[in-house]
Amino acid sequence: MSDSVNPIIRFAVERRVTMAMIVLGLIVMGWLSLNRLPLEFMPSFESSSINVRAPYPSSSPEEVKRLILQPLEDHLSTINGISRLRSRASSSQGSVDVEFVEGTDMELAAVDVRDRIDRARGHLPDDLERIYIRRFQSTDIPVVRMNLSAPWERDRLFEFVEDVVQRRLERVPGVANVEAHGLRSRQLSINLNPSRLASHRLGVRDLVARLQSNNITLSGGYIREGSRKLLVRSMGELDTVEKLRELPLNQHGLQLSDVASVDYEFPTQRDFNYLNGEQSVGIQINKASNANLLQVVDGVKAELDAIGELPEAEGLDVLMYHDSSVDED
Repeated sequence: MSDSVNPIIRFAVERRVTMAMIVLGLIVMGWLSLNRLPLEFMPSFESSSINVRAPYPSSSPEEVKRLILQPLEDHLSTINGISRLRSRASSSQGSVDVEFVEGTDMELAAVDVRDRIDRARGHLPDDLERIYIRRFQSTDIPVVRMNLSAPWERDRLFEFVEDVVQRRLERVPGVANVEAHGLRSRQLSINLNPSRLASHRLGVRDLVARLQSNNITLSGGYIREGSRKLLVRSMGELDTVEKLRELPLNQHGLQLSDVASVDYEFPTQRDFNYLNGEQSVGIQINKASNANLLQVVDGVKAELDAIGELPEAEGLDVLMYHDSSVDED
């Protein structure tokens, strides 16, 4: 063969078996990649910062700074690898953004943040209920967003979304999380009458102590009956609204309903979602990091179709306004 022939062509002609094996290997690798590599809307990534949020309603920015942010900053600042620490205080919450240098193992960093928060717990207010820790990743972006509404009573819509829709969507292969927004359940509220409390010489602390002491369940040990061992519990919970209203406050027959109104109702609604004139519930779905985007969304749509065919779902209206599997351009 002439020396002017391209070396690659010469190799392909003279090494036919080797070239055939190379081509076959490329075909096999392409087939495996096509079937096993997940299809993503965008590349996987994660932030190098962690957000710590502490809700503390009915307060002031000065109190949040003094009671919450300063103890958190003092403990979080001892973590190695921090590049910047930023905090914000408002009348309802305090938050701290902890940014780490590039290359930091964020899994270990998150563990360190939780450890420092546990250490700071003793310096935080007793009525601070929860502290939220969030680290942004690409998997936090929902692949599907939708609204659901129906011409039903609110209780029925909320129960159907929570007990049927949410649970069935969570079982779809590749779904990591299903979060519902707008679900509201009835709450027990006790609205005190200050003048009646004062007339009976009762204070709020006395009332709280009476409620706590009359709404408990205690273990009473166990009883042996032959070869059986029976556990004993003293049930003292106030499980109905009427029992709570009839709770005695003193030895003269004074009841809770005499100094307060006790109601079991929906909490005050501050945000509203409507779909086709009916109150709606929003749902967002996140997929697992190793799941195929198209398969997850197709599975969600198939499950929604199956839910819509249920007899108890008559009248249910679903609007999917965000679908990552579709090019919206």
